[in-house]
Amino acid sequence: MAERQADHRHKIEVKAVQGKLAAERLGQILAFLVAMTAVGGGIWLVSQGRDIQGLAAIIGALGMLTGTFVFGRYRDAKERQEKRAELASQQMALPYDSQDR
Repeated sequence: MAERQADHRHKIEVKAVQGKLAAERLGQILAFLVAMTAVGGGIWLVSQGRDIQGLAAIIGALGMLTGTFVFGRYRDAKERQEKRAELASQQMALPYDSQDR
Protein backbone atom coordinates (compact mmCIF):
# COMPACT_ATOMS: atom_id res chain seq x y z
CA MET A 1 0.00 0.00 0.00
CA ALA A 2 2.83 2.39 0.81
CA GLU A 3 4.38 1.67 -2.58
CA ARG A 4 1.13 2.56 -4.36
CA GLN A 5 0.90 5.78 -2.39
CA ALA A 6 4.52 6.70 -3.21
CA ASP A 7 3.93 5.90 -6.88
CA HIS A 8 0.77 8.02 -6.88
CA ARG A 9 2.59 10.93 -5.23
CA HIS A 10 5.40 10.66 -7.78
CA LYS A 11 2.91 10.79 -10.67
CA ILE A 12 1.24 13.87 -9.18
CA GLU A 13 4.61 15.62 -8.82
CA VAL A 14 5.54 14.79 -12.42
CA LYS A 15 2.23 16.23 -13.66
CA ALA A 16 2.71 19.37 -11.56
CA VAL A 17 6.19 19.97 -12.97
CA GLN A 18 5.03 19.32 -16.52
CA GLY A 19 2.11 21.70 -16.04
CA LYS A 20 4.39 24.43 -14.73
CA LEU A 21 6.75 24.00 -17.68
CA ALA A 22 3.85 24.15 -20.14
CA ALA A 23 2.52 27.33 -18.50
CA GLU A 24 5.96 28.95 -18.66
CA ARG A 25 6.33 28.03 -22.33
CA LEU A 26 2.89 29.44 -23.15
CA GLY A 27 3.76 32.65 -21.29
CA GLN A 28 6.97 33.02 -23.29
CA ILE A 29 5.16 32.49 -26.58
CA LEU A 30 2.43 34.99 -25.74
CA ALA A 31 4.96 37.59 -24.53
CA PHE A 32 6.89 37.17 -27.79
CA LEU A 33 3.73 37.65 -29.84
CA VAL A 34 2.71 40.78 -27.91
CA ALA A 35 6.21 42.25 -28.19
CA MET A 36 6.51 41.54 -31.90
CA THR A 37 3.07 43.03 -32.51
CA ALA A 38 4.13 46.20 -30.68
CA VAL A 39 7.43 46.38 -32.57
CA GLY A 40 5.66 45.75 -35.88
CA GLY A 41 3.11 48.43 -35.05
CA GLY A 42 5.92 50.81 -34.16
CA ILE A 43 7.67 50.15 -37.46
CA TRP A 44 4.40 50.73 -39.29
CA LEU A 45 3.87 54.02 -37.43
CA VAL A 46 7.37 55.18 -38.33
CA SER A 47 6.74 54.30 -41.98
CA GLN A 48 3.52 56.38 -41.85
CA GLY A 49 5.41 59.45 -40.66
CA ARG A 50 4.54 59.21 -36.96
CA ASP A 51 8.11 58.95 -35.77
CA ILE A 52 7.63 59.74 -32.08
CA GLN A 53 4.71 57.36 -31.59
CA GLY A 54 6.44 54.59 -33.54
CA LEU A 55 9.68 54.92 -31.63
CA ALA A 56 7.76 55.00 -28.34
CA ALA A 57 6.01 51.74 -29.26
CA ILE A 58 9.28 50.06 -30.22
CA ILE A 59 11.20 51.28 -27.18
CA GLY A 60 8.30 50.43 -24.87
CA ALA A 61 8.07 46.86 -26.17
CA LEU A 62 11.81 46.28 -25.94
CA GLY A 63 11.93 47.90 -22.49
CA MET A 64 9.11 45.65 -21.31
CA LEU A 65 10.96 42.54 -22.45
CA THR A 66 14.23 43.69 -20.93
CA GLY A 67 12.59 44.65 -17.64
CA THR A 68 10.77 41.33 -17.39
CA PHE A 69 13.98 39.42 -18.09
CA VAL A 70 16.03 41.38 -15.54
CA PHE A 71 13.31 41.20 -12.86
CA GLY A 72 12.91 37.46 -13.44
CA ARG A 73 16.63 36.88 -13.03
CA TYR A 74 16.68 38.99 -9.87
CA ARG A 75 13.69 37.13 -8.41
CA ASP A 76 15.20 33.73 -9.21
CA ALA A 77 18.54 34.69 -7.64
CA LYS A 78 16.77 35.97 -4.51
CA GLU A 79 14.72 32.78 -4.25
CA ARG A 80 17.85 30.61 -4.58
CA GLN A 81 19.60 32.67 -1.91
CA GLU A 82 16.65 32.29 0.47
CA LYS A 83 16.56 28.53 -0.09
CA ARG A 84 20.31 28.26 0.55
CA ALA A 85 19.94 30.21 3.78
CA GLU A 86 17.00 28.06 4.85
CA LEU A 87 18.87 24.83 4.18
CA ALA A 88 21.99 26.10 5.94
CA SER A 89 20.01 27.10 9.04
CA GLN A 90 18.20 23.79 9.35
CA GLN A 91 19.86 21.22 11.52
CA MET A 92 18.72 17.70 12.05
CA ALA A 93 17.30 17.51 15.55
CA LEU A 94 18.31 14.42 17.45
CA PRO A 95 15.96 12.90 20.02
CA TYR A 96 18.27 13.64 22.93
CA ASP A 97 18.73 17.32 21.96
CA SER A 98 15.37 18.32 23.44
CA GLN A 99 16.02 16.65 26.79
CA ASP A 100 17.80 18.44 29.57
CA ARG A 101 20.79 16.55 30.84
